[in-house]
Amino acid sequence: MDVARHLFDKMCERNKISWNIVISGFALNYDCDGAFEMFERMELEGLELDDVTWTSLLSSHARCGQNQEALKLFNSMRMGGIRVSVEALAVMLSVCADLVAFNKGKAIRV
Repeated sequence: MDVARHLFDKMCERNKISWNIVISGFALNYDCDGAFEMFERMELEGLELDDVTWTSLLSSHARCGQNQEALKLFNSMRMGGIRVSVEALAVMLSVCADLVAFNKGKAIRV
């Protein structure tokens, strides 16, 4: 991810797709801190944080075992009016199962 991040930082023009790919890359490499840092940078640059962005962030925290943080992020996502994708829902149901939080799993509505 160091090389990918270096190349990303050198890009003259970045868009939502390139940001989402980098966040997803951190998620796939079990680096929730890196994913969250890029998420915050994306937000600071004024880009739209869409359902793909949020799902990548949720996935990174779930992969790292940061289940409570994933729940908090999911609530922030919903409070922000972001559409809950099928993928985000699957991630969150997995988080709830890991936490044995069946009541929270039942409460998740699309």
